[in-house]
Amino acid sequence: MPVTSSARRTSRAVGLAVGLALLVPAAASATSVSVVRDGTYNFINAQGGEGHQTSISLQRAGAVIAASSDSWGTSVDVLAQPGDVITASVDGQQVFNQTFDGRPTLDASVCGNATSFSGLRSATSTVNQVGAYLPNSNATNYDPLAHAVGTVANTSGDTFSGTFDSAIGPDWTVAAGTEDVVDGVSYFSYNSRTVGACAPAVVPVIAPAPDRTAPTGYLAAGLPFRGGMAALLGGRAVSTVMVGEAGVTVTQALYLNDGAKLPARAAAKRKPTLLARGGAVSKHAGAVRLKLHATKKARTMRHKRTVRVAIVTTLRDRAGNVRRLKVKRVVLKRS
Repeated sequence: MPVTSSARRTSRAVGLAVGLALLVPAAASATSVSVVRDGTYNFINAQGGEGHQTSISLQRAGAVIAASSDSWGTSVDVLAQPGDVITASVDGQQVFNQTFDGRPTLDASVCGNATSFSGLRSATSTVNQVGAYLPNSNATNYDPLAHAVGTVANTSGDTFSGTFDSAIGPDWTVAAGTEDVVDGVSYFSYNSRTVGACAPAVVPVIAPAPDRTAPTGYLAAGLPFRGGMAALLGGRAVSTVMVGEAGVTVTQALYLNDGAKLPARAAAKRKPTLLARGGAVSKHAGAVRLKLHATKKARTMRHKRTVRVAIVTTLRDRAGNVRRLKVKRVVLKRS
């Protein structure tokens, strides 16, 4: 019988598959459908046997995008995609209607210099071939340095895995084939791709837990500064606060200790009689020295022999956590 264009197309694709040890079945009488995806030659082939008019079509999103009909067997050059519907008829009678699931697929872990493989299959199918070859080599003659044969060792559900008989590299092509029977029709699916380099390992970035711990600290023992009211009014009053970390903003306020309610923080706007205020930021854990600046109200008390004060100290870290130290009450003398 004459060789049709469809047969020539099928023969060409079959020749490619030999290098992968994947052959499109040449059924003489049994009906078969084959889906081949190798990146260069992508087609769907239907065979109904010698003397039988065979038709095939592919629908995508409800529209027929490829169709062909010929005696014995026919093919359409199209890259099948998951969700496509493949239909085949023999002598005008539909014998096959199947939604393509895109399988088999080989896992992304088949990359770099691999010696093992894993992938996904249609749950009812059998993985009949896994192989790899080095393009532009003598792969079709089964050069032992240019091809590798995979042995399936495990299948579970829709997964499969196994090992190659020799290591493959990123420039190789790897392929897998499955076989199934759908309503009495032999259904073959083949898929291949370049092995490629492995993707760089992704190091998870774990965000640090938010800092919700208030900074620690305490006032130095004894009077807050030497010189009493004279030092305060003369701009020589320096208070010392001990803190536990760098970056702590220390704010200190001296209030007249006359029984008025003290604010929760030294920087609060609502306050009793304010006599002095100062602030500094710690560069490290340890002592922080704050210069206290007297207010006009403090200067009106320069003739008093003693002034009772309450010292409010607030610590605020970089995360915004705040701690008010215990209020210290002292007597400043005129000296």
